[in-house]
Amino acid sequence: MPQLQSLRFHTVSDEGLIVYTRSYAALYNMVSVNALDNEFGAREIYRKKLDSLFASLSRRYGNLQGIGLRAEAVDAMLHILNDTGCIVGRQKRDLCFELFDELTKSYLFDFDETACDHNALYGVMRLIYQFLCWLVPEDAENDPWLGFARNRVAAWATELHENGEWKGIRAEEALQRIILMSMNSYMLLDSRHDAIIQKAYSYYCISRQLQFCRTTELTADEIRYYILIYDAIQ
Repeated sequence: MPQLQSLRFHTVSDEGLIVYTRSYAALYNMVSVNALDNEFGAREIYRKKLDSLFASLSRRYGNLQGIGLRAEAVDAMLHILNDTGCIVGRQKRDLCFELFDELTKSYLFDFDETACDHNALYGVMRLIYQFLCWLVPEDAENDPWLGFARNRVAAWATELHENGEWKGIRAEEALQRIILMSMNSYMLLDSRHDAIIQKAYSYYCISRQLQFCRTTELTADEIRYYILIYDAIQ
């Protein structure tokens, strides 16, 4: 805990900033919800770290390479705003809207179904659902971005095998699909694929045992995998 309290972000990689966003958000929520300031450090420490992470991500955004990483950065910034409640401000929210609009329009304009980067696709779709859930239902239903996302969700539903597995994709990609299909269901009240989601969830989450006891430090890729598992379970 002292190491996290004293960490500075100027030497942290772009991917590291995104991962640390989830770590510090979890710490802030744990301390603030359970009043554990005396045991794990004052919540103000973690609030300042999250504010610093938001600023670092917004400064680096223009130099990030690839749509996938940029989408993850905006998602991380949104996580700070929406999932902790400790960093508020109209300017920060407006910045997220601006980056989302620019990123999504650019991605959809050049989108090629036959040669798309899956991390970029999943990252953009995740942002689409997060932003569209703020619209009134009638506006969301008529939004072309929603049609783009739902077409892919429908395709994934038809591709799922009877045992709950998607053939030919890695577990990380399957978890991303489960998360996005769930977002379509609970954020926009679309229950058409709930049975498919539950089948995939049973295969990729319930039936797989994670090894949490480790003597070595987790790599960034391993942390990302655990984050996906956590999001899918939520």
